[in-house]
Amino acid sequence: MNSDNVAPIHLAVQYLAAAGISFLVKQEDDSHTNLGYSPDLGQIYTRPLNDKGDQLLLDLNDFSLKWRSDIFTEEIELHSRTHKEVLAWISNVTDKAGLRNAFKYQFHYELPYEIKDDYIFNVPSEILERERHLRSLTHNVLAAVLETHGLESEIRIWPHHFDSGAFSHFPAKDIAVGLGLAIPDQLVDDYYYYISGYKGHQSFVPQGAGSLPIGSWKTEGFTGAILPATDRTPTDVKAFFGETISKYRN
Repeated sequence: MNSDNVAPIHLAVQYLAAAGISFLVKQEDDSHTNLGYSPDLGQIYTRPLNDKGDQLLLDLNDFSLKWRSDIFTEEIELHSRTHKEVLAWISNVTDKAGLRNAFKYQFHYELPYEIKDDYIFNVPSEILERERHLRSLTHNVLAAVLETHGLESEIRIWPHHFDSGAFSHFPAKDIAVGLGLAIPDQLVDDYYYYISGYKGHQSFVPQGAGSLPIGSWKTEGFTGAILPATDRTPTDVKAFFGETISKYRN
């Protein structure tokens, strides 16, 4: 698995991010751009985009965009569609929904790949299947880990880096942890689980952390611990997060 395989899905998610930027009030932490995920349905979705609760979704089952509204629903399958065609579809459905602002495909961040009007979407079924599997496993494991360790956080997909993650402060400690699933990058040429601790805005590895039974600590390119995602079970991932959280908490 490499970043080229992930690119079409990462690019498709940008339509949802652009909807958040176009229609929601800007938040300092960028949370107006981040996305929810349904592990039961295999769908990535925006926050409600108006007072009627309209949302734009990316369905990882058939690789389609869906507009969900109490008044109407529409969808467009992305396979073999061009970027230009998708933009036209979104403009039409957002106009139909009566949203006050125009949809704009503009961002305040850069992606590792470029998209032009004639870009054609195509994702093999096995790539979509793995995406659903990893996103669902991650969402369910993060929910369980947060509950087990008394931590509170939304579980969101951040469209810039396309990670599924949570961020929480330890009760009564000046330490926070960010944890989740990252896509292949320069650190690991595979999806991988990560966790990093923070004192203020400074990331760190716990003093005397030692080796981990599963996963490894990193201090170059990323400060924290990582675990490649291939062939990992929910038990593996819970053990990785549980061990590292206990190191940071101590």
